[in-house]
Amino acid sequence: MIGADDALRSILSSVWSSLPQDSADIRKLLQAGDVHRANRLLHAIKGYAPLFCADALTAEVVQIEALSRTATPAEVAPVFEALDVRLQQLLAEIQAFLNTPAA
Repeated sequence: MIGADDALRSILSSVWSSLPQDSADIRKLLQAGDVHRANRLLHAIKGYAPLFCADALTAEVVQIEALSRTATPAEVAPVFEALDVRLQQLLAEIQAFLNTPAA
């Protein structure tokens, strides 16, 4: 879907670099009651989630991003925490891929 191995590694490196901070920021924003700014970060994650061809993960991100447009931080926080577990698994898979030699 992405093409060359170098392009894939570049995108994965970007996700690997930004997702941990984005997750932490979303959590902090929800705790502070700022669901609007949390939504912007969730929207960015929604943008690249389909690249991983993980339909269930993508659907979950889409659902939570939509929820964050209208729900309270207290409603979004627990569903984000469940999503974050899967995002951390994704990060582990990205790291494992990036640690393998390029083909």
